[in-house]
Amino acid sequence: MRKFLLAGVILATALGIPARAQATTYSVSLGANFFEYSAVALETSVSIVVPLNDDLSIEGKAAYAVQPVPDDPFMAIPVQAGVRFSFGYDPLTFLCSIGIEPIFVLSPAAFRLGPYFGVEASLRVHPFLEVFAGAEQNLLFGGPNYVSTGSRMQAGFRFSLK
Repeated sequence: MRKFLLAGVILATALGIPARAQATTYSVSLGANFFEYSAVALETSVSIVVPLNDDLSIEGKAAYAVQPVPDDPFMAIPVQAGVRFSFGYDPLTFLCSIGIEPIFVLSPAAFRLGPYFGVEASLRVHPFLEVFAGAEQNLLFGGPNYVSTGSRMQAGFRFSLK
């Protein structure tokens, strides 16, 4: 329970900082999570990006990863909180993000926590809409292996309401 509370407090703090630059954006994505390179899971996610200035933002993301196999199902809820650096300008932008990622593995039950690093490219297709594709690498501590790594590839849409 403490793990969920700590992750919730970190995410709420990160998302509570007021925006000082562009509009806050929201995104939905679909991708593959190569969890510890032992399970490949389908992952859906939602995220929010709050700009601090023109080239720096904070991000928060929650996802659900599942590999529905009859004998040994895998389910996890990765949560991310970090900073994002932007390079380039409309319509094509490149992004680099770093942060902390707690992962709540539901089946088999375990908890992992560690840093992540991600790169992404986004293309503005409408004044309020971008399409993006990215990859992330994480280093996780905890669970039965104590130290593990994983990768994630994702694509999706990012939009603003302003």
